[in-house]
Amino acid sequence: MKKIISLFFAILIVLPMCLSVSAALKQPTDSTCKPTALAEMINRTTKRSYTPQNFYYSPTDSSCRSIQNETFTHILSNNVIYTGEYKTDYSGVSSASQLSKINNSLSRGVPIVVQVSGNSVPTHHWVTIISKDGNNYWIADPQTGLEGWLSPKYTLGAHSFNDYGYVCLNGASAQYTMTATAGTGGTATGSGTYAHGSNVTFTATPSTGYHFVKWSDGHTGNPYYFTAQFNHSTQAIFALNTYTMTATAGTGGTATGSGTYNHGSNVTFTAYPNTGYHFEKWSDGHTGNPYNFTAQFNHSTQAQFAKDTYIVAYNANGGSGAPSSQTKTYNTNLTLTNSTPSIVKTHTLTFNPNGGTVAPATKVISCTFDKWNTQATGSGTTYNKGATYTANAAATLYAQWNAPTIGAMPIANRLGYSFKGWEYQSSLPPLSPNGTLQSSTTVTARWTTATNISLNTTYNASIADAGTNVVYKYTPTTSGAYKIYSSNNSGDPYVSLVTADLSNEYELCTDDDGGGSLNFSLTYWLKANQTYYFKTRLYNAASTGSYSVRLEPVSNPTTYTVTYNGNATGVTNVPAADTKISSVSLSLSPAIPVRNGFKFLGWSTSSTASSPTYYRMLGQAFNTKYTTNANTTLYAIWSKYADADLNGTVAIQDSIYIMNYLADKFDITGYAAVAADVNGDGQISIQDSIEIMRVLAE
Repeated sequence: MKKIISLFFAILIVLPMCLSVSAALKQPTDSTCKPTALAEMINRTTKRSYTPQNFYYSPTDSSCRSIQNETFTHILSNNVIYTGEYKTDYSGVSSASQLSKINNSLSRGVPIVVQVSGNSVPTHHWVTIISKDGNNYWIADPQTGLEGWLSPKYTLGAHSFNDYGYVCLNGASAQYTMTATAGTGGTATGSGTYAHGSNVTFTATPSTGYHFVKWSDGHTGNPYYFTAQFNHSTQAIFALNTYTMTATAGTGGTATGSGTYNHGSNVTFTAYPNTGYHFEKWSDGHTGNPYNFTAQFNHSTQAQFAKDTYIVAYNANGGSGAPSSQTKTYNTNLTLTNSTPSIVKTHTLTFNPNGGTVAPATKVISCTFDKWNTQATGSGTTYNKGATYTANAAATLYAQWNAPTIGAMPIANRLGYSFKGWEYQSSLPPLSPNGTLQSSTTVTARWTTATNISLNTTYNASIADAGTNVVYKYTPTTSGAYKIYSSNNSGDPYVSLVTADLSNEYELCTDDDGGGSLNFSLTYWLKANQTYYFKTRLYNAASTGSYSVRLEPVSNPTTYTVTYNGNATGVTNVPAADTKISSVSLSLSPAIPVRNGFKFLGWSTSSTASSPTYYRMLGQAFNTKYTTNANTTLYAIWSKYADADLNGTVAIQDSIYIMNYLADKFDITGYAAVAADVNGDGQISIQDSIEIMRVLAE
């Protein structure tokens, strides 16, 4: 303590000598002794009320030993804040009481030694305790311009405080802590330690869906620029983005969902079409309705509507080729097409011969188009073609057809019976050609037994139902010429003479005008004890009427004999001779001669002919009328059995011949067709080829 007091008095003695040179303590120059700067520092601090002191460099003494480091803040003369450290040598202190005693000896105006770091050689110079507040000292350094609180912190043990009370100040620039934090919705950068006067930049970065509002210290700039002068902390404040969502509507409806939405909120736009309209899409291309999405930006779109349309389709309703459908627009009239189905509806009339025969077996009758109807049955709304359709609704229009007139129908044949028409059912009258057919149906032949006719007796034939006939049956007891004729007609009667051909009807002769009148007259040679049928009807099958019929014998007609020759040995079933009346065609006998290993082709007036003059085709009469007024012999013409191509031999080529015919490579007509019907079933088929192969295999 005595040393400290002595040093204090020594300084007081030396102070007046500031302008002189001392060997021990060098008087500082104006550049090192800065009373003006010190005065400024003293004036700026709140710890003052003292007289400025002169400062001197310390004597050459390097005993400033760093035992303990403490950090504190200084205020420069220009109010710039720096961070420094002081180092105190506590050597010689052995107890808290000694440390306190030494500490208390420090008083205002007592110079202490300060070391300023940052130079290559530490510089020791004096600083002065300007004021004291308890154990804390406010010190000033005129050379560095530093001043600040000195707050010693003592610990016992290895630390001590020497007699001179050396204190070391770090004169490096002060360092400040800058802290930028972020609230919800973003991040902030720029936090760190900055030297006094450094430029500081805080940057707020909002998260997706947020935007920067301000800093908590009131600044609104982003980035936030300022200069480091003190520790500073602030927080970036963010807010959720809000977006304007606008849903508008075009003509034909309304749209909802417009409003302000926070980022990430669910948005629903809904389009409501007016009556007669339908939603098509949104103007931004979306087609969903409702239109759901998440708010991420301002968005505007328009609901687009279109008038409802309705398909009017056409159904041929039994026909085909209906017109193409049409499209009707809401509240806009539609003119229906003038087209009709390209193929009309038809009804098929199927004829059941009921024990007889009929050709053809069916008749297809075409309907005529009438109108359109919303029901297939015609029970709905009716529209003519080209009419105006006003309903705001889809529809299928069904063609309505006029029931067709039946027209002429085939006359069924049944040996020994008169055909009395076609009937739906036995209790109803026969079907009339003038009637109409409402739908496809099957009708059945109605029969009555043929009327036995006697010679020289007049019979009245009445055709009350069109398309029917009256059949007369006659079995002569003697062969001869007979004539049947009509008279007193109301219409145009027709007659055909038939007989049995292996129980099938075989027509011999016909007549319809009796040589120039509207009455028939037919003369033919009838064989004794053979039954014949005279089938009479009106020539126009669709008409009705009546006529008288009479059968008489013909005396002494000019006749010719036609003889049949088997033209080979062993031939059986050769027909008996026929008698031909002059100028009357003779139907040759339907009987078929038989020769083992050969096929009958027909008849010829030459025994050596290779092809027939008269023949039958597939079991039906074909070129079987003999018209020459002369006696003649007809010779049977033969081909080897299975000689389909009539080349005189049976070979694989005969099978090929048939197969080519079946493949439509050529036609077979006349007796060649008869030859090709190898198995005699009345048709040419694969079975004939098989039969040829069987013959070749034998």
